[in-house]
Amino acid sequence: MNSIKKLKLEDIAEKDLRKYLKSNSIGFYSARESVCGKVRWFKWDKGECSVFSNFYPCRIEYDGMIFNSSEQMFTYYVYADRPDVQSRIMRARDAKEVHWIAKEYDAKRNLSIKDWVSIMKVCQEYKYLCCPEFRDRVRASGDLPLVEANTWWDVKAGAVDGNMLKNGQFRGEDVSDYYIGLNALGRCIMWVREKYKNVY
Repeated sequence: MNSIKKLKLEDIAEKDLRKYLKSNSIGFYSARESVCGKVRWFKWDKGECSVFSNFYPCRIEYDGMIFNSSEQMFTYYVYADRPDVQSRIMRARDAKEVHWIAKEYDAKRNLSIKDWVSIMKVCQEYKYLCCPEFRDRVRASGDLPLVEANTWWDVKAGAVDGNMLKNGQFRGEDVSDYYIGLNALGRCIMWVREKYKNVY
Protein backbone atom coordinates (compact mmCIF):
# COMPACT_ATOMS: atom_id res chain seq x y z
CA MET A 1 0.00 0.00 0.00
CA ASN A 2 1.08 3.56 -0.63
CA SER A 3 1.83 5.77 2.34
CA ILE A 4 -0.35 8.85 1.99
CA LYS A 5 -0.35 10.25 5.53
CA LYS A 6 2.69 12.43 4.80
CA LEU A 7 1.44 13.59 1.43
CA LYS A 8 2.58 17.10 0.67
CA LEU A 9 0.75 19.59 -1.48
CA GLU A 10 3.71 19.72 -3.87
CA ASP A 11 3.43 15.96 -4.41
CA ILE A 12 -0.12 16.13 -5.76
CA ALA A 13 -0.32 15.91 -9.53
CA GLU A 14 -1.99 18.91 -11.17
CA LYS A 15 -4.79 16.70 -12.53
CA ASP A 16 -5.64 15.46 -9.00
CA LEU A 17 -5.41 18.77 -7.21
CA ARG A 18 -8.68 20.43 -6.24
CA LYS A 19 -9.18 24.14 -5.64
CA TYR A 20 -12.34 25.51 -4.04
CA LEU A 21 -13.18 29.18 -3.85
CA LYS A 22 -13.64 29.94 -0.14
CA SER A 23 -16.41 32.46 -0.79
CA ASN A 24 -18.43 29.80 -2.64
CA SER A 25 -17.97 26.65 -0.55
CA ILE A 26 -18.49 25.14 2.88
CA GLY A 27 -15.17 24.64 4.59
CA PHE A 28 -15.24 22.57 7.77
CA TYR A 29 -13.30 20.68 10.35
CA SER A 30 -14.35 19.53 13.80
CA ALA A 31 -14.17 22.93 15.54
CA ARG A 32 -15.06 25.26 12.65
CA GLU A 33 -17.36 25.80 9.67
CA SER A 34 -17.09 28.51 7.07
CA VAL A 35 -20.14 28.83 4.85
CA CYS A 36 -19.25 31.06 1.90
CA GLY A 37 -16.79 32.92 4.11
CA LYS A 38 -19.07 33.28 7.16
CA VAL A 39 -17.28 31.49 10.03
CA ARG A 40 -18.84 29.63 12.94
CA TRP A 41 -16.68 28.25 15.75
CA PHE A 42 -17.68 25.28 17.90
CA LYS A 43 -16.81 24.78 21.57
CA TRP A 44 -14.70 21.71 20.92
CA ASP A 45 -13.76 21.41 24.60
CA LYS A 46 -17.48 21.24 25.46
CA GLY A 47 -18.25 18.54 22.91
CA GLU A 48 -19.57 20.77 20.12
CA CYS A 49 -18.54 19.83 16.61
CA SER A 50 -19.34 20.51 12.96
CA VAL A 51 -21.92 18.01 11.72
CA PHE A 52 -19.76 17.45 8.61
CA SER A 53 -16.81 16.29 10.73
CA ASN A 54 -16.12 12.60 11.33
CA PHE A 55 -15.94 13.54 15.03
CA TYR A 56 -19.60 14.57 15.11
CA PRO A 57 -21.36 12.27 17.61
CA CYS A 58 -24.14 10.29 15.97
CA ARG A 59 -25.46 6.75 16.09
CA ILE A 60 -24.60 4.85 12.92
CA GLU A 61 -25.90 1.34 12.39
CA TYR A 62 -24.07 -0.80 9.86
CA ASP A 63 -23.49 -4.52 9.40
CA GLY A 64 -25.02 -5.38 12.79
CA MET A 65 -22.77 -2.87 14.58
CA ILE A 66 -23.57 0.44 16.26
CA PHE A 67 -20.96 3.20 15.99
CA ASN A 68 -20.85 6.49 17.90
CA SER A 69 -19.40 8.48 14.97
CA SER A 70 -18.16 8.06 11.42
CA GLU A 71 -14.64 8.31 12.89
CA GLN A 72 -15.28 5.21 14.97
CA MET A 73 -16.78 3.36 12.01
CA PHE A 74 -13.96 4.32 9.66
CA THR A 75 -11.23 3.42 12.14
CA TYR A 76 -12.91 0.11 13.01
CA TYR A 77 -12.80 -0.99 9.36
CA VAL A 78 -9.25 0.28 8.87
CA TYR A 79 -8.24 -2.25 11.54
CA ALA A 80 -10.20 -5.14 10.00
CA ASP A 81 -7.18 -7.42 10.47
CA ARG A 82 -6.71 -6.45 14.14
CA PRO A 83 -9.63 -7.66 16.31
CA ASP A 84 -7.75 -6.57 19.44
CA VAL A 85 -7.63 -2.97 18.18
CA GLN A 86 -11.21 -3.13 16.93
CA SER A 87 -12.32 -4.14 20.41
CA ARG A 88 -10.62 -1.06 21.91
CA ILE A 89 -12.15 1.14 19.22
CA MET A 90 -15.66 -0.14 19.99
CA ARG A 91 -15.19 0.59 23.70
CA ALA A 92 -14.16 4.20 23.00
CA ARG A 93 -16.55 6.78 24.45
CA ASP A 94 -16.23 9.21 21.55
CA ALA A 95 -14.38 10.06 18.34
CA LYS A 96 -11.57 11.83 20.20
CA GLU A 97 -10.75 8.63 22.07
CA VAL A 98 -10.92 6.65 18.82
CA HIS A 99 -8.50 9.13 17.26
CA TRP A 100 -5.95 8.61 20.05
CA ILE A 101 -6.27 4.82 19.87
CA ALA A 102 -5.62 4.96 16.12
CA LYS A 103 -2.57 7.16 16.68
CA GLU A 104 -1.07 4.40 18.84
CA TYR A 105 -1.15 1.99 15.90
CA ASP A 106 -0.96 4.45 13.01
CA ALA A 107 -2.48 2.14 10.39
CA LYS A 108 -4.28 5.00 8.67
CA ARG A 109 -0.97 6.19 7.32
CA ASN A 110 -0.61 2.98 5.31
CA LEU A 111 -3.92 3.16 3.49
CA SER A 112 -3.84 3.79 -0.22
CA ILE A 113 -6.05 6.66 -1.30
CA LYS A 114 -8.27 4.13 -3.10
CA ASP A 115 -8.78 2.09 0.09
CA TRP A 116 -9.27 5.25 2.18
CA VAL A 117 -12.00 6.51 -0.15
CA SER A 118 -13.65 3.09 -0.42
CA ILE A 119 -14.07 2.83 3.37
CA MET A 120 -14.96 6.50 3.84
CA LYS A 121 -17.73 6.44 1.22
CA VAL A 122 -19.51 3.68 3.14
CA CYS A 123 -19.05 5.58 6.42
CA GLN A 124 -20.46 8.81 4.98
CA GLU A 125 -23.34 7.01 3.29
CA TYR A 126 -24.44 5.34 6.52
CA LYS A 127 -23.93 8.54 8.48
CA TYR A 128 -26.29 10.16 5.98
CA LEU A 129 -28.84 7.36 6.34
CA CYS A 130 -28.68 7.21 10.16
CA CYS A 131 -28.07 10.80 11.25
CA PRO A 132 -30.89 13.26 10.46
CA GLU A 133 -28.82 16.33 11.41
CA PHE A 134 -26.10 15.35 8.96
CA ARG A 135 -28.59 14.45 6.23
CA ASP A 136 -30.41 17.79 6.65
CA ARG A 137 -27.18 19.81 6.47
CA VAL A 138 -25.89 17.86 3.46
CA ARG A 139 -29.18 18.39 1.63
CA ALA A 140 -29.25 22.09 2.61
CA SER A 141 -25.74 22.55 1.19
CA GLY A 142 -27.23 22.45 -2.30
CA ASP A 143 -24.46 22.32 -4.86
CA LEU A 144 -21.85 24.13 -2.77
CA PRO A 145 -18.53 22.32 -2.58
CA LEU A 146 -17.92 20.68 0.81
CA VAL A 147 -14.29 20.94 1.85
CA GLU A 148 -12.53 19.56 4.88
CA ALA A 149 -10.56 22.77 5.34
CA ASN A 150 -8.20 21.71 8.09
CA THR A 151 -5.31 23.52 9.73
CA TRP A 152 -3.00 20.53 10.21
CA TRP A 153 -1.94 20.20 6.57
CA ASP A 154 -3.82 17.01 5.77
CA VAL A 155 -4.12 17.60 2.03
CA LYS A 156 -5.29 14.01 1.47
CA ALA A 157 -8.53 13.98 3.46
CA GLY A 158 -8.96 17.71 3.14
CA ALA A 159 -7.44 20.89 1.87
CA VAL A 160 -5.53 23.83 3.30
CA ASP A 161 -6.45 27.48 3.19
CA GLY A 162 -4.38 29.14 0.46
CA ASN A 163 -3.51 31.86 2.96
CA MET A 164 -1.46 29.28 4.87
CA LEU A 165 0.93 28.98 1.94
CA LYS A 166 3.89 31.30 1.63
CA ASN A 167 2.56 34.58 0.20
CA GLY A 168 -0.67 32.76 -0.73
CA GLN A 169 1.16 31.29 -3.73
CA PHE A 170 1.26 27.76 -5.12
CA ARG A 171 3.00 26.77 -8.34
CA GLY A 172 3.24 30.45 -9.28
CA GLU A 173 -0.48 31.09 -8.81
CA ASP A 174 -2.23 33.22 -6.17
CA VAL A 175 -4.40 30.75 -4.24
CA SER A 176 -5.14 32.93 -1.20
CA ASP A 177 -8.89 32.89 -1.99
CA TYR A 178 -9.02 29.09 -2.25
CA TYR A 179 -8.88 25.87 -0.29
CA ILE A 180 -6.42 23.57 -2.03
CA GLY A 181 -5.80 19.79 -1.70
CA LEU A 182 -7.29 16.39 -2.59
CA ASN A 183 -10.28 16.92 -0.27
CA ALA A 184 -11.12 13.20 -0.19
CA LEU A 185 -13.49 13.54 2.79
CA GLY A 186 -15.40 16.45 1.27
CA ARG A 187 -15.63 14.60 -2.03
CA CYS A 188 -17.01 11.48 -0.28
CA ILE A 189 -19.73 13.59 1.34
CA MET A 190 -20.53 15.22 -2.01
CA TRP A 191 -20.69 11.75 -3.57
CA VAL A 192 -23.35 10.80 -0.98
CA ARG A 193 -25.20 14.08 -1.60
CA GLU A 194 -25.33 13.34 -5.32
CA LYS A 195 -26.33 9.69 -4.82
CA TYR A 196 -29.32 10.63 -2.64
CA LYS A 197 -30.19 13.91 -4.35
CA ASN A 198 -33.61 12.73 -5.53
CA VAL A 199 -34.19 10.02 -2.94
CA TYR A 200 -34.67 11.90 0.35
